[in-house]
Amino acid sequence: SCSHVCTSHDARVCARDWFLFIDVCSVAQKAFPNLRCSEVSQAGVPAAVEERAELRISHDSKADPPTCEAEPPPHGVRLCACVPAANKRDIVTTLGETAVSDVVKKVLEELDASDRLELSRAKLSGATHQVPVEADGAQLSTRLLTDVSAGRVSFFKSQVTETCEATCKTQALKCSPRWFGVVNRCEVLMAAFPQAPDGTYLKTCGSQFYGHDLPGYQTEMNQLLLNNDIENFPSTCGGRGDFTRRLCPCAYKYPNTRVTYHTVFNVQSKQYFEWQSRYSVFWHKQVGQAGPITRLLSMGGKWPTDPTPHPTGDHLMAEVPTHIAPQYDYSIDQYVAYNKPLSIAHWLQTTKVKEDIIIVADPDCAYINKVDYPVEEGAPIATQGYYSFKSKTSVEWQIAEHYCKGICKHFDPIAVPVIIHRNDLLRIAPLWLKYTEDIRRDREGPNKWPIEWNDNRFTVNRIEWVAEMFGYVLAAAHLDLRHEMVDLQLIPSVHKRLTNAVPFLHYHVRIETSDHKFWNKGDDHAGQRFPWPVKEGTDPVTTRLLTALHEAYQAVGDTDRTKNNRWANYFSEWDNAKHETSRRRLLSSSSSSSSPLNISSATTHVSPSFTSWNRAHEHPRVNNSYGRETLV
Repeated sequence: SCSHVCTSHDARVCARDWFLFIDVCSVAQKAFPNLRCSEVSQAGVPAAVEERAELRISHDSKADPPTCEAEPPPHGVRLCACVPAANKRDIVTTLGETAVSDVVKKVLEELDASDRLELSRAKLSGATHQVPVEADGAQLSTRLLTDVSAGRVSFFKSQVTETCEATCKTQALKCSPRWFGVVNRCEVLMAAFPQAPDGTYLKTCGSQFYGHDLPGYQTEMNQLLLNNDIENFPSTCGGRGDFTRRLCPCAYKYPNTRVTYHTVFNVQSKQYFEWQSRYSVFWHKQVGQAGPITRLLSMGGKWPTDPTPHPTGDHLMAEVPTHIAPQYDYSIDQYVAYNKPLSIAHWLQTTKVKEDIIIVADPDCAYINKVDYPVEEGAPIATQGYYSFKSKTSVEWQIAEHYCKGICKHFDPIAVPVIIHRNDLLRIAPLWLKYTEDIRRDREGPNKWPIEWNDNRFTVNRIEWVAEMFGYVLAAAHLDLRHEMVDLQLIPSVHKRLTNAVPFLHYHVRIETSDHKFWNKGDDHAGQRFPWPVKEGTDPVTTRLLTALHEAYQAVGDTDRTKNNRWANYFSEWDNAKHETSRRRLLSSSSSSSSPLNISSATTHVSPSFTSWNRAHEHPRVNNSYGRETLV
């Protein structure tokens, strides 16, 4: 097998990802010239069978991929991809991993039989069932059983504090979160960690804890721990614990995403956003973040009645890469956060975005390290928000359940930044806007929010302001899109210690230095007036932010507009009456038409067309374009 071949070459492992590239006739023929290619449904390929002058490759390498463990056909020789392993595993470790796979296989055999029985009963009675299925309708337990039997998944133990993402990467594999529900069983954990370091056998598992770093072995407590709330606090590939050794499911997965990034943030043309936009571009360049950065400028128009954005933009167009989107009609509702999902939908639907991975940030998110998270389609990551849906009596749960009742199975307590595949964001954005509208519509009228939803005595999330955040949560839940929670930001004044590799500082709250000087982004001329130099004794996170502000101001300075004080005030929009008159004049003389925006819940996927909002599909829960829900 390729596993045997690779391990026999000094500290190397079989790189399963590479089969996608070498299981191709033209590539395999470089290793085995003068052989004719034939397509087969076998896992032990690519392989040469010299006596038949035949070079075998997969008929469909994605549906039935080659594996490292498969042996070549009789009298055949395989072509293997071997890469250096960060941690060479000894024979005892390898045998232990095989034992875990055997236990997992037994668990899945029982689960598969139980699921088949429930499905047959449901079919006979016409009742609903709770059997997990994949997007294509296949029974999940059957798919997992096939994968573990074919050797397409391995179970490795992490080091203390190590994430499963890092553990799998050392073996040239990728962490596969869909397996955590299977390994979150005591018999599986005991197979992985049969003994403590002192030699005593571990015979029980604690079930009173939950967390993203479980299940695993807690070294300080000398105990195996299960995740007892895996629905609300799902086990994640990026979870880590100071004293946790994790059991990591590492699977072969063909890459369907190019690691190309594009950072976006939404603003209006105000002095308040002027310096944030310019500094964001500077910080993006300063850390060497891959890919472009784009300011999504909401300017002109009155969505949905006038969906045409301003044709020329504002005074930063030459300096800051910008996409112009229409503003929401503030005569309907003056809630400016509508512009965020609206501008993202407009950008994705009217622009040919080339990058696969989109980093959705706020303008008050400062890059301090590069983002390097190659997310796959269907598996976004986000920051853990300062709230949860654990308690079904909480205000957060009440809001989510009220607006997505009968559709959403789970809710992820996410916050920005979000790192997501372009196709997932394209699906989310229209629902994000419509759920936001649903929530804001109930600020008055017969369905007015209960007082607790908008009162800080009951919740930190006053629904009046965080409607857009909940709009995203509900849109993702509607599409059954789960997020992995990763530390993507530090908040000055909340966090006091810098953490390596965290990419952003999110400066949305007031900060204080050791000599009791204060700064807030909402203060007049905050981008130019901040405590400097930083007093000794100020915490490292606050110091890092003030240093970043100083470096940005020194590098880009002020615009002429700010120098000459040509803003009406800190929060007023840019020459609003004048630029709207100019916009009308330009539009009337222009022969070009804007690319349209499709926010309606149409019954089929359509190319963007600049039509008015289709009020026939008013409610966001009618979403037949994904073939799953209907409104009765």
